[in-house]
Amino acid sequence: MTPELSMQDIVWHHLHVDGGEEDSIQLPQPAINLGYYRDIAVLAYPTLPGESQSVASLNPKVSSNMDGLDWSAALDGDPTYVDLP
Repeated sequence: MTPELSMQDIVWHHLHVDGGEEDSIQLPQPAINLGYYRDIAVLAYPTLPGESQSVASLNPKVSSNMDGLDWSAALDGDPTYVDLP
């Protein structure tokens, strides 16, 4: 079986750019699996002011009545999760 016919993943990457002018942009290369990668779509859309700002840069305060939980994964900007009991 060839890589293009094997099990497939859809991957994505976000890139915030300033608009208003025509420009050439080099998009980052997503992960390549077994030497194979193919674009299926490139989406561009306007966002609200401040949307490119990370949650962590806003210095949020997170609290819980559950002792010992590590909430850092909820604020690091990665699409990860906080494990709850």
